[in-house]
Amino acid sequence: MPDWGNAPEWVAAAIAAAAALFAWRSYVASAESAATAAKALQQQQAPQFTAEVENPNGDETGHNGWHRLMICVAASPAGPLDELRVDLLTDGVSFTPGINGVEPGEPRFTAVHAYEGIKPAGLDVGDRAHWRVEFAESDAGMPTLDQVEIRVTATRSGHSWTSTLHADVAACRTEREALQGWRRSDRS
Repeated sequence: MPDWGNAPEWVAAAIAAAAALFAWRSYVASAESAATAAKALQQQQAPQFTAEVENPNGDETGHNGWHRLMICVAASPAGPLDELRVDLLTDGVSFTPGINGVEPGEPRFTAVHAYEGIKPAGLDVGDRAHWRVEFAESDAGMPTLDQVEIRVTATRSGHSWTSTLHADVAACRTEREALQGWRRSDRS
C-alpha cells in the first residue's frame, strides 16, 4: 500500500477547502441579495408622474392658442426631486425654442426643469413642470395627435429613475367630447 502521509492532515485540508468554498458561495449570495434589496428599495422610492398636453388659452374646442406639456409629480416617496428631464419620443412634436430648460439648437426634443437657467427648488408631490410644445401637423391650430409619448428621468441624491408616459392631448379630447355630445343631441 502506498504511503499517503498523515491522513488527519489530508482530512483537515479537505475540510478547510470545503469551508473556503462554502464561505465564498455565501459571500456571493449575500452580495447578490444586498444588490437585489438595494434595487427594490430604489424602486419603492421611484417617483410617479402624470402628464398632459393642454391648450391653456385656446377656445372651448381646443383650437388656436398654444400648447404646453405639463408634468405633475403624483408621488415621490423619498422627498423632493433634484432634477426632471423630459425627452419627446413622438415624431412631429418638439419643444418651442427659446424657453427655459430647452437645450439650444436642433433638434429640440429634450428639456430640463429649470427657471431662467437657475436650478429651482426640488419638485415635490403636487408640483408641476411645464414647457411649450409645437406640433408639425395641426388642423386649425389643434394637433392631430391624441397622445404624446415622453420619457421622464427624475434624479434625487444621485439616484435616477426613468419612466415612459403617454400624455393625452387635452384639446383633442375636449373636441371629441364636444363632437360626441353634438352627435348624441342630434339623434334625439
